[in-house]
Amino acid sequence: MGAGATPPGWYPDVERPGGERYWNGAAWTEDRRPGAQPAPQYGAPQAPQNGVPQTYGAPQGYQPYGAAGSTYPKSTVAGWALGLSIAGLVLSCCGGILLSIPGTIMGWTQMKAVDRGERDPASRGIAKAAFIVGLVGMALFAAVFVLWGISVAVGQA
Repeated sequence: MGAGATPPGWYPDVERPGGERYWNGAAWTEDRRPGAQPAPQYGAPQAPQNGVPQTYGAPQGYQPYGAAGSTYPKSTVAGWALGLSIAGLVLSCCGGILLSIPGTIMGWTQMKAVDRGERDPASRGIAKAAFIVGLVGMALFAAVFVLWGISVAVGQA
């Protein structure tokens, strides 16, 4: 058998769809057989079991984070941290760093508490926002402070 030659075996029958025909390595024989049942298409709906249609939603016993009865302790610290960080960002040109620093620290500690499993994971997004907004507020304050210092230095020269 040369390179690229098709090995002997059963192949789909093009003359009779759904069946197979035997290739002997050189030519098609007259041997035919019914083909295997085609596999169901991916995503095809499943037949109801015991006459009850399949339902969708949360698996049995699953309780989403932050749901009523959740075992995670609730905390408003992340919300306060975000409020302080936003206030610090807004007031960054006139001393808002005094609000951005505690907002950033509180946001960071709440993210870590969620990571350790001590707080409700639903509050991680708010804590992360507080941390990022606090950092932006501190950076903006630093930029304003540096620009103010440069303008004072240039004005004295």
